[in-house]
Amino acid sequence: MPRFRRVCATAAALVFAVCVGSRPLRVLAGEPELEHVFVAYVADEACPSEERFFGNVRRYTTKWRVVDSSESVRSFRVALRKHGAEHRGVLVIETPDGKATQREIVAPDCERVARGLAVAMALAIDPEANLSEVAPEPEAPDAASEAPEPRALPPRPEHAGTPKKKEKPGAPPRAREPVLAIALEARGELTSAVVRDLAPVVGAALEVRTAPPGVPEWLAPSLAVGIRQSFPVVVDAPFGSSEFSWTAAMVRLCPARLRFASGRLDVVPCAEANAGVLDGEARTTPAARSVSTRWFDVGGSGRVVYRIGPVGIGAALLASAPFVRHRFAFAAGGLVSQAPAVGLTGGLLVEWRL
Repeated sequence: MPRFRRVCATAAALVFAVCVGSRPLRVLAGEPELEHVFVAYVADEACPSEERFFGNVRRYTTKWRVVDSSESVRSFRVALRKHGAEHRGVLVIETPDGKATQREIVAPDCERVARGLAVAMALAIDPEANLSEVAPEPEAPDAASEAPEPRALPPRPEHAGTPKKKEKPGAPPRAREPVLAIALEARGELTSAVVRDLAPVVGAALEVRTAPPGVPEWLAPSLAVGIRQSFPVVVDAPFGSSEFSWTAAMVRLCPARLRFASGRLDVVPCAEANAGVLDGEARTTPAARSVSTRWFDVGGSGRVVYRIGPVGIGAALLASAPFVRHRFAFAAGGLVSQAPAVGLTGGLLVEWRL
């Protein structure tokens, strides 16, 4: 029927929008692609600071950006320690799947060791890094010399913010670097919030998250916009049956994000609103006609998402209340359907983080 064809066309448009939206925005904007990396840096007081080390790496390449979690990105662990009369530097590069490589440099001067590790890190990030200002290569470690103590390496954190230097007592904590993430989402749901029977719903959304500097890590607000489209639902009544369908734009605001299981499990409380159209059409009565009414509701939701790399799988539950509880009835009398005072919408979701 025409209404079912419209629903199918809307669902196809949702799938197309998700596919088109999956192209990274930085490519569309013509911006250079940056590799997100996690860096843990520890050094003796006589060695360069973390900021100075980062500055040395950026002298050779700027195609990188530090993020506050080692999940799904390469980790660079840098340790600079004095060992006897020499300074030893170790750079451990670890991929998200656990494969690690190590570079060690020994020299009488910690500055030379740090410069050599900065060059090694820059080349690992960008093989075409500009090394025109590279200082002479520090001395290679003596094979007969004693190996560095294991404690020289900073431990790989399960989940932490941007690594910090050791702070002096009473010093305020350094603000971590802001993080901006974009995710695409597809959902399959059932809702009791629209008509008196359950209605199957498909949906898609684009979400933008940010982790502002200088605030606790759990305070990572996000804003999502998307669409919900129901499949046709037939409601039977004593005087005949009617068919309903629901189309709505969705806005979701989540002020916080609680993380568990080393940052892989997100528990997110949100506020949501839907605005759109509810269509009803009588099917088995003489002089049958269709009616369209405006729809608007607000509510609160909870989301649980488990992440495996850039992909998240989870579930969501929304409790919402319509501003107007639309009644659909036959002219001869007899109520067909009315939206409940409070309805529930729940289902499963798949999320892809860009």
